[in-house]
Order: sequence, then C-alpha cells, then structure tokens
Amino acid sequence: MIRPLLQVVGPNSEDGRFVWFWLRVAGGGTIWLPEDAHHQAGPCQLAFSGDVAQAIAAAVHHPPASYAVYNVGQPELWTCEEYLRLMGETVGTRRQIRYAPQETLNEWAGGVYRIPLPYPVAFDVSRAQRNLGVVWTPMAAWNAETGTWASHADRNSI
Repeated sequence: MIRPLLQVVGPNSEDGRFVWFWLRVAGGGTIWLPEDAHHQAGPCQLAFSGDVAQAIAAAVHHPPASYAVYNVGQPELWTCEEYLRLMGETVGTRRQIRYAPQETLNEWAGGVYRIPLPYPVAFDVSRAQRNLGVVWTPMAAWNAETGTWASHADRNSI
C-alpha cells in the first residue's frame, strides 16, 4: 500500500495552498503566518506528485512478497520559513515573513486562515526508497517545476 504524506504537491495539483504561497512570494508583499507557526516550528514534509506516481508504478511492477505499507514523501524537512525562502530563491525574490495572531489573520481572510504547517511528526520514507527503488526528487527541483506550472495555470481549474 502506498501512503502519501499529508499534502501532495506538484503540477496540476488541486491544492491551492501551494499556488497561493507561490504567487504571493513571486508577486511581492509580506507573507503573513500565524504566530503559532513561529513558535511551533514543526517539520514541513510534503509529497511530490511525481514521486507518488513513481512509487505507485514501482509497487505495481514489483509487488512485495507480503503486505507492506510505504510512506511516500520528501525525506527533506523544512520549517515553513525555510520553505517560503526556497520559493523566493527559486523566483529570485526575497519576501519578508511576519507573524500575526490567528484572530487577526482570520479577520483579514474573511474566514479561517489556515496553512498546512506545522505537522506534529516527520514520517520515515526510507522503506519505499529501499524496497521499491524510489529516487526522491529534491525539493528544490520539484518546487521550481511546480512553481512554473503555478505561474501559468488557469486559476479556475485549481
């Protein structure tokens, strides 16, 4: 069984959070995050859609002798700030990251402002690499690929 991590990101992803952050970082302006994200800097561990597809194909072509579960996602761990800075480096911008109380962000958003971070734990993804031969795409590479797609995507399809 293939178990992608909590958030799958990649070109044609239907999750608008990556696109929103990408466009915000690329377009300028301050990035606002909840104060909790600053104090609870848990890992940012995502699953690249290309790696998930690679793991599914490997499992289909090389089924294990017995039932096995494979966590599929990036072995790299990033804080939210590091991830946003990576996006900035990719597009050649530097954005200021600021923090505000959740209530303030909710008010500005006109609803509930949520980001997918931090996660409480990091997942071990080594079994998929070891048993299925999955080679993880470096986060900087798929971040650039996904960001290029996000910059040109039809916003109505996201």
